[in-house]
Amino acid sequence: MLLKKEISIGDFDGCPVWHFDPDLEQFSPLISIDTPIGSIDELHFHAKFVSPQGIEFRGSVTGQGDTAIGIWSNGRWYALHKGWKQTSFEQLSALVRDGGIQVDNPSKLLPLKFMTLINREPYVDWSGEFDLG
Repeated sequence: MLLKKEISIGDFDGCPVWHFDPDLEQFSPLISIDTPIGSIDELHFHAKFVSPQGIEFRGSVTGQGDTAIGIWSNGRWYALHKGWKQTSFEQLSALVRDGGIQVDNPSKLLPLKFMTLINREPYVDWSGEFDLG
């Protein structure tokens, strides 16, 4: 089984769903829906995000996408988590700064609409909205 300490957006091209094992602190591709996991929050699903301005990003949603997401841009991850609002706003600021995104306030990138990019049986793609509010 392939184990990785960190994953990049390119890993989602090979497998659209990754499992993070909190005991091993490693990621592995989720090849079968029958693979035992502790919680849906351990799963990272490939996703596309769109800001209110129409700016598109690739990344991942964790679990059902309502608590945490990762945006891949500028060769790195920007992590947003509802439980860590201050850190998440710092991550948004870094995303704006690093990417030269033209918004007067990084929080205006929210809410982000997302759509999973799994495209593989037996999974069903879904969409939603992520906000820190």
